[in-house]
Amino acid sequence: MRIALALYLEPEVFDVELRYDTPLHLLPENKWQHLFARKLPRSEYPEKLRLEIIAAIRPISFEIIQFWVDHRVFLPDTLYVYFKLDGTVNRMRTAKFLICSESLDPETRFVLACQYLPSEDTDEFWQELPPSFQTYIFQKYKSERLFATPHEKNVVRWKELFLRKQKLRPVDNRELLFKPIGTAMTLCNPALDSLGPDDRHSMFVDVLRASAWNIPMGRLCLYRMNARERESFLRSHPYQVLRIFLFCPLQPCFVETANGVWDIISNDCFLFLLHIMICQKILSEWNDFDYVLLLKQFWWQSPQRCRDYVAETRIYEILSRIIEDQVFCTSLRSCIPPQYLIHGRTLFENAEQCVRMTNLYEVINRN
Repeated sequence: MRIALALYLEPEVFDVELRYDTPLHLLPENKWQHLFARKLPRSEYPEKLRLEIIAAIRPISFEIIQFWVDHRVFLPDTLYVYFKLDGTVNRMRTAKFLICSESLDPETRFVLACQYLPSEDTDEFWQELPPSFQTYIFQKYKSERLFATPHEKNVVRWKELFLRKQKLRPVDNRELLFKPIGTAMTLCNPALDSLGPDDRHSMFVDVLRASAWNIPMGRLCLYRMNARERESFLRSHPYQVLRIFLFCPLQPCFVETANGVWDIISNDCFLFLLHIMICQKILSEWNDFDYVLLLKQFWWQSPQRCRDYVAETRIYEILSRIIEDQVFCTSLRSCIPPQYLIHGRTLFENAEQCVRMTNLYEVINRN
C-alpha cells in the first residue's frame, strides 16, 4: 500500500488527471498504467507484487477524491492525506494534521476543529487564538439560519455550547453535549460516543441518505455503529448498507452480510448490486478484489426468485458469460461487444451512467 500511495502521489499522475480532466480511478488503464509499469521494473518487483501495487491505485484515487470532495469548500486542491493499512484515508489523523497546519488560514483550521474534535479540545484550540479572531468568529457565526452548509452550522453549534458552558459551574458542563450535524467529517468526532440512542439513530439515518453519493461516508457510518445498530440498519436499509460492502476494504464481508438478509432483499436491490459488480468493477477492470468470484458467490447463494427476475433483464447475457467462465473479450482494451455495455457506448460512459443509476436507485428507495 505504501508503494502504491507513493506512486499515486507522483507529479505525472496529476498531469494525467489534468489532461483528461478526470480522476484516475475513472480512466481506462491504458491511459495511466504505463506510468507505473516504468517505475516498477520486473527486475526489482515480482509480477505478483507489481499487479497488486497497480491494483491498489484505483482505490487510492477513489479515496483521495472522495476526501477532497468532502472538504473542497475550504481546502486547497492539493493536500496531504494519511492512509491506513487497509487502503482507506485516515481521516482523523489527516484532520489533526490540517488543524495544526499553519499553511491554512485560522478560520479554516477552526472550522475543521469544530467538525472533528471533541468540544473540549476545540475549546483549548479556541483559547490559543487571538482575541480579534475570536471576536470575528462570534460576529460571523451568529445563527444557523445564516448558513447553508453543515460545517458552518456546526461552528454555530459549538459557539452556542461554548457560551452556555461559560454560564455554568464546571461540574455542570459534563451534562452539555456537542451534537453536530452528521457529515463525513463529524462521523469521526468522538462526541458521537456520548450521544443518546435517539440522537445517534437520527444522525445515522441522515448520513446513510447522504451516502448515496459518498461511499466512504457510508463506511464511516457503519464503523461508528455498534453491532446492534448495524444489524438494525442492515434490515431497514439493505441496499444502502450492502452496496458499501462492495468497496474497499469491506468486500470480504459482502456475501456473509447479504446471507443474513435474503428474506428482505428485493429483486431490484439484487439487480442493482449485480450492476455495481459487473459494470462498475468487472468491466472497468478494478483488480483490487476478485469481483468475479464475489459475483459468483452472490449469485449462487441468492434466492431463485432473484435469479428468475434478473434472467428477464438486459444484464443477464453478460452475467451468464461471467458466471460460466466464458471469455467475452481478450482484453478490456479490446472492443467489447456493444450488447454488454448496457448504459453507454464506452467502458467509461457505461460505468459512469451505472454509478448514476445505482445512486439514484438508493435515493428513490429510501425508507
